[in-house]
Amino acid sequence: MKWVVSFVTGLFLALTTFYFYWLSNVGYNHIATQWIKSFYHHKTEIVQKIKEPKLLIASGSTSMFAFDSQRLSDQINMPVVNYGVAVGLGLKFILNKAKEQLKPGDIVLLPLEYKLYDDEHVPDKTLPLYLLDDPSYFEVLPIIEKISIVLFTPTTSFIEFLTPAQGEFHKDLYNSKRLNDYGDMASIEMDRIYIEHNVHKYSFPNVTPISVNARSRALITHFITWARSNNVKVIAMPPAIKHSIALADQKALTTKQHLYQFWESLGVDFIGRFDHFEFSKRHMFENPYHLNTQGRGLFMDALLKEEQLVNVVLKHQENYAARL
Repeated sequence: MKWVVSFVTGLFLALTTFYFYWLSNVGYNHIATQWIKSFYHHKTEIVQKIKEPKLLIASGSTSMFAFDSQRLSDQINMPVVNYGVAVGLGLKFILNKAKEQLKPGDIVLLPLEYKLYDDEHVPDKTLPLYLLDDPSYFEVLPIIEKISIVLFTPTTSFIEFLTPAQGEFHKDLYNSKRLNDYGDMASIEMDRIYIEHNVHKYSFPNVTPISVNARSRALITHFITWARSNNVKVIAMPPAIKHSIALADQKALTTKQHLYQFWESLGVDFIGRFDHFEFSKRHMFENPYHLNTQGRGLFMDALLKEEQLVNVVLKHQENYAARL
């Protein structure tokens, strides 16, 4: 019995120490995530200038490289803002951040990366480091969620603020000056960086679909319920990813089918098919979710080819106007 008390006491002290060490890092400008704050600031400024109903794209960083939001806006005759930033922030953070910018009559498009279908309290070091830079989100979380984030934060994450070194490529690319007036990564900047940093030499792993876990299912379901109660239309679609043989094997095909069924069960329109947004290595940028400018053109062609998205948007606009 004595060893149990000692163990529990030791665990409590360790967790308490770690918690206060976590809090002691609040306010540092962590090199790994300070770009996220500036990107959200830039994109939020774009949103706040728009007074009429808009289409907001919410995801991780895949959307910044995939979408030509000006082309999409011209096609649907509606303002479009690319609000995708970083997948490592996790599904809950991304959806909550989108909520802050959505108003009645808006549309939110969710080209969620596969990782977001398997969400965790701390997907990787990105979320806790960002929360230390900008703790406002952390402060309003329920106590259980706060504890979960602290407990699941890798201790190695805190080395980040002691190691300010950052590669020239990362500094050049993840700079809010590279964004255009729609929140996309500007094509001219992508082309320049692709050449100057020899991005074609980058290699990266394949990506395969992931089934929806209980946490992601609950978060998405709650978000859709909120959206409907606020006259916001939710549309889902595949993310842009690098093609691989693994994406066509039976396990991957079955998982994709389950994802179609998941969105259908929620009554959400799903645009296109997953294989329509899988691209060869030559169309990718520096990771398997980021397209280069050639890939962006192909992505937009695939998105607009069958006019499914345009038709869904027009129907929403008509329905919303009829309610006014």
